[in-house]
Amino acid sequence: MKKFVSFVLCLSLFLSLFSNVIRVSAKDEYIGTTIAESGLRVRSGAGTSYKQLALLPLGTLVNLVDNVKVNDQGGCSDGWYRIYYATNKIGYVCSLYLEVELKPEENTDGIPKTEYEKELQELGFPNTYWASLSALHEKYPNWQFEAIDTGLLWSSAVIAESVLGKSLIQTSNPGYKSTAAGSYNYETDTFKVFEGSNWYAASNEVVAYYMDPRNFLNEKQIFMFEKLSYDASYQTTDAIKAVFGSSSYLNNYVNDFVNAGRTYNINPIYLASRVRQETGLSVGAATSGAQFTYNGKTYRGLYNLYNIGATTGSNPVLKGLVWANGGASGTSTSFGRPWTTISKSIMGGADFLESGYIGEGQYTSYLQRFNVDPDASSPAYTHQYMTNIMAVASEAASSYSSYKKMNLLNSNFVFAIPVYENMGEISKLPDPGNPNNHLKSLKVNGSSVIGFEHDTYTYNYAVSENSTIANVVATPINSSAKVTGAGEIKLTGDTTTVTLKVTAENGKIQEYKVNIIKTEGASLSVEDVVAQAPVKSNGSYLSGINVGTSISSLQATFNKVSNVAQTTVKDKNGKVKTSGSLVTGDTVTIVNGNSSKTYTMVVYGDNDGDGKISIVDLLKVQKQILGYTSMNGAYLEASDVDKDNKVTIVDLLKVQKHILGYSQISQ
Repeated sequence: MKKFVSFVLCLSLFLSLFSNVIRVSAKDEYIGTTIAESGLRVRSGAGTSYKQLALLPLGTLVNLVDNVKVNDQGGCSDGWYRIYYATNKIGYVCSLYLEVELKPEENTDGIPKTEYEKELQELGFPNTYWASLSALHEKYPNWQFEAIDTGLLWSSAVIAESVLGKSLIQTSNPGYKSTAAGSYNYETDTFKVFEGSNWYAASNEVVAYYMDPRNFLNEKQIFMFEKLSYDASYQTTDAIKAVFGSSSYLNNYVNDFVNAGRTYNINPIYLASRVRQETGLSVGAATSGAQFTYNGKTYRGLYNLYNIGATTGSNPVLKGLVWANGGASGTSTSFGRPWTTISKSIMGGADFLESGYIGEGQYTSYLQRFNVDPDASSPAYTHQYMTNIMAVASEAASSYSSYKKMNLLNSNFVFAIPVYENMGEISKLPDPGNPNNHLKSLKVNGSSVIGFEHDTYTYNYAVSENSTIANVVATPINSSAKVTGAGEIKLTGDTTTVTLKVTAENGKIQEYKVNIIKTEGASLSVEDVVAQAPVKSNGSYLSGINVGTSISSLQATFNKVSNVAQTTVKDKNGKVKTSGSLVTGDTVTIVNGNSSKTYTMVVYGDNDGDGKISIVDLLKVQKQILGYTSMNGAYLEASDVDKDNKVTIVDLLKVQKHILGYSQISQ
């Protein structure tokens, strides 16, 4: 009896530990698609009071940790799913905003297993498309799928669409933003805003995700591939009303959308979804007709529901309204401009989309965002309707919701889906964490490494030859980044290489290497190195070299004194010189051990900084003596060839004799 009671108590305790779990299914693998238009928050626990870990954009595919719901601890009455939101990171999302379905069984060997897979193969779809399309076919047998052979290499297409300014994303996730030069500053850990207050250049990985058709072969996002021709059998006023919901102002113009679709052979549900995406469901700057001023000129009574002409830059909406006016002069009358009523904007915008896009080979929402059809009129990656990388996913969701509400999902839809060459695995969104994996500072034995730059990854650091230990301290720019490899380092030979790994919050790693070199010359100051070398210095200027002396020769001169001495030469404009000869005005920075000093180069007689002593230098000395010009700095010093701290007739004669070959200027 005691054993039975003990067993019951243990069982009761075990069940209490899992009482917060709602069982959905005990088998099968499920995936989810985010359906929150403003993004789905990932939290550290099953409640809105828990920390937000990330914000997943609409249409993000995620894997469920297990096919169970966790009881709500606040904010989501239907319970929470545990998901993998960044490769292997786990978080919680409200189940109301995640559309869960059984994950289709992938065909990995490329050999069709069913008759429908054979059909898909014959249509031109690779095996990585088969599972999702087969699942859709089983549920909606009236749907038809067409493969568009783009002929484009997948990696090249992603690079082309990742050009800065071409693909923008509105997000709070730093890991989704581009770190390319011109988009991100590693030193300040800041991203450039390309439009409005929070539109950034999307990273290559994000572009790949939203460009990869295989991520959107579900019943909601598949509508980005819908052929956009007019079909009165299901493209009705009621379907358009379903797109607009409770928007009182747009519902007044439902018939205009139907008329525009019929007139220009465009799906009016697509037109309605485009307006919802571009200008929203309430009256705004592009749809109010209110007075505004742009580039010093005042306008009023203009409408642009599709935001046509509202290209990236300052005040894009106002720019679009000027376009709707027919330009600043109002002389462009194509597409029924000026659009002085909402009805004119609806009709004229449909004309624009048909003649400029749908009728030119960009006949799906996807192709208008990513122009990759080889039969399109415009070259690939050009003539694209929008910069918002997520727009077509949002438009597709809007169209789907309308069709579903009107029970139209069993209609004879035709979907044209692009296929690229060498696509590889299905693209995934990157980790949303901060991407900064650079160092802010680097110290050895308490001293900063001379010449340290966050984007220079290899350094030499000299220590005395009897050193056995060095202490390396590395501090990342972003506090969320982690550094390994630093600390107390045992010096086991003449050179010990320390590898520092900086892991950003998003998991990306940057390596820095520090070669710690034992040498006798390391204890010398730069002044000592210069003093022992066959050069001259007065503390500010470096001289004593002949005309035509090469940079490598100067480096070798210092290395004879200390084999760890490093020399950097820059021209008068601050550009690093790696070859050629030294001239007056160059700056020479010498680093030795923990010592660094910068000198300005003086080649006596070369007062124009071209590395030669010529008639030009002679004339400059003459003008200096006569007061016609006033040289200063290294150039004045180079004119004082007799080194008496004055520029006189004696210096003029010495330069003249050097040019004539009678005598050489002493350096």
